[in-house]
Amino acid sequence: MIAFLHPWVLLGLPLAAVPLLLHLVTRRDPPTVEFPAVRYLVQVTREHSRRLRLRHWLLLAVRTLLVLALVLAAAGPTAPLGEAASHAPSALALVLDNSPSSGAVVGGAPRLVALEAAARRILEAATPGDALWLVTADAPVRRGTREELLDAVDRLEVSDRRLDLGEAVALAGAVVRADPRPGAVALLSDLQATALGPAEPAVPLVVVRPAEPPPPNMGLARIAAGPQPWTPDGGTVTVEAVGDPGRAVPVSVQLAARPPGPGRLYLCLNRGSEGFEVGPAGPTLLPRRTATVGEERALDRAAQRAVERLRERGLEAEVVSRRLNRRKVDLIPEPAWAEPPKARIAELLDAVGARLGRSGIAGLAEV
Repeated sequence: MIAFLHPWVLLGLPLAAVPLLLHLVTRRDPPTVEFPAVRYLVQVTREHSRRLRLRHWLLLAVRTLLVLALVLAAAGPTAPLGEAASHAPSALALVLDNSPSSGAVVGGAPRLVALEAAARRILEAATPGDALWLVTADAPVRRGTREELLDAVDRLEVSDRRLDLGEAVALAGAVVRADPRPGAVALLSDLQATALGPAEPAVPLVVVRPAEPPPPNMGLARIAAGPQPWTPDGGTVTVEAVGDPGRAVPVSVQLAARPPGPGRLYLCLNRGSEGFEVGPAGPTLLPRRTATVGEERALDRAAQRAVERLRERGLEAEVVSRRLNRRKVDLIPEPAWAEPPKARIAELLDAVGARLGRSGIAGLAEV
């Protein structure tokens, strides 16, 4: 079905009658004068008049069609083209919030299901000429084709990591802005209040949220077991609940849940290459997996090649150590992250992901 972007311009269609009116107004019949000496020219004159009349009507039709074409073109006709591209090549970053709040069940299904359905509808409208990114709580920036990101959305699960929506939108905007194509950021989230943060997106931002009201939000902020050890008379457990005000929820505390009998403690170190069993006398080394000479050389080559590929993309990196069955490559050689404590590993991962994203690298799989 044909539609028009500017239907009001169609009011100019009557202008197509202007050439006809001008033709009728300016038309006049010449006077007839009897002149016997030129009567032999009557037949030639009649044939010439027929040609002129045909030429005049053709010229009138061309002028009329030209006016109609100008009016219709100004109205902007549109029509669906099937599988043809429906928009110019563009850049789009989807921020899909799969943080713990997306696991809340509403109407018998987690809220993440509705957010994933909306993400699929957006991605299905993409064309091969578009640049696409996906930002989730698990992966800061992931670039891929429409089919790759649709598969990633299908496999997405509720994460136990918090997603700061302000930081995610800023990161997605920076990635889209670096692309020469016009772009935007689409945020799909339940907009939990604790996830909202300040952001100044560098590109247009579209926010998609479920239409249903958010479910009650309750959680445990603190559990204190009181003075230790407990006396034979027992002790006191203090539980602090946070969330929506004015709501009462039951809380169950289970004590002595450990199975009876002695337990065993195993430690897996060096990415599983070493295993230890901890007993009364201390840890005992279990069989260790050691790389062969050929595997060590392959590890060196792979690490060096990864550093070279990163430098080709404008990122400075270096191999900083040889570990058991692995190599350590510093992806963010900055003084602030020289020796980060274990408590800041999550921040380090986010910083590395942001640094890779600014260079258009969705992950190490692209290196």
